Amino acid sequence: MDTEALILDLMTRIQALKASVRTGDGADAHAIGVAEVLAELAGIRAEVRQDLAALHDELDGLRRDLDERFATVVTVAPHRPLVRRGRLVASPPKPPCS
Repeated sequence: MDTEALILDLMTRIQALKASVRTGDGADAHAIGVAEVLAELAGIRAEVRQDLAALHDELDGLRRDLDERFATVVTVAPHRPLVRRGRLVASPPKPPCS
């Protein structure tokens, strides 16, 4: 079950438990049920936060790697024409006239 479906299921269970508590049907059991669902939801939120933090770290690493590669391309090939999809996009700079 994916995370979104699990969260939706938990929210539905919370609403059902809260509705039954309002009617007075075994309030202690329902309060325990609500607490369990809320604890489970907090665990899922913590997992999602960890996954997002890991994704953020991966994106930072990718950005650094791409910055290094771009810097290498700029310094290694400053006098080559820029060609994209077979078309000349930019010509190399012309040396200054003396």
